[in-house]
Amino acid sequence: MAWAPHVTPEIARLIFWAVSSALLLLLLALWIRGRRHQNLWAERDQLELSAIACLSVGKTIDQKYDEEPQLSRHRLLKDAIRTGKLEYIELGSHKPNVHTLVSRDQLRSYAKSTNNSDLLALVAKWERLNPTREPQPDQPKPPVKSVDADKFGKHTLTQQLPKDAPAKLLMRGWWLDYNPAYPEGKKELEFLADGTFGEGGNSNEFKWQMKDGLLEVHRKSKLLQNRFRYDPRSEKFFCTNDPDAEGYKDQVIYRR
Repeated sequence: MAWAPHVTPEIARLIFWAVSSALLLLLLALWIRGRRHQNLWAERDQLELSAIACLSVGKTIDQKYDEEPQLSRHRLLKDAIRTGKLEYIELGSHKPNVHTLVSRDQLRSYAKSTNNSDLLALVAKWERLNPTREPQPDQPKPPVKSVDADKFGKHTLTQQLPKDAPAKLLMRGWWLDYNPAYPEGKKELEFLADGTFGEGGNSNEFKWQMKDGLLEVHRKSKLLQNRFRYDPRSEKFFCTNDPDAEGYKDQVIYRR
């Protein structure tokens, strides 16, 4: 007589609950993993306008920005930049667009000034997922390098410019590749004789000066944005990637 296993109702119930619990734990792990991937955006300290628009209305960062309700929020943010109510890191073009970068602090200031509950909630979530790191009491912040306001911004002496640069530097036709990671991260940059920028100027590319044979671009806050070395053969300024600069690395200023 062949042996036939006998499963009692108690054993069947135990097997059922064991399998059910395992499936539940698996689904929970997959959900947690998905949530973690959805929140990777919070690891950054600045976001594009399209990402802010989507996240602020409860959408994921990979949703299309040109659909409602994120489309209306995106237009609101662009209007705020045009009117100067919302500051930005990089404009991304000659006008606000999906690639315009805004820092967390800039978004927080705008959200507070307008009392926008959606944006305030987004900033709070951003802070919760990626708290602002403050220096330890025994590790004071290093001194910020800035430029003397009385000396900076005066008329730049063209005889200090690299060879072949003076005449062309003050001519239209220069372009800045400000974010090499993005094909669209380029804009025209017009150097004015008084040490400021015309076309392409913003709070990052605010003033310029020649110092020790290098081109220095400074932010409106007086911090160093980037430093460039001129190559006469290619007629390009290549970023020196100095650690005291706040801007993107590997930037290039070239003629078109």
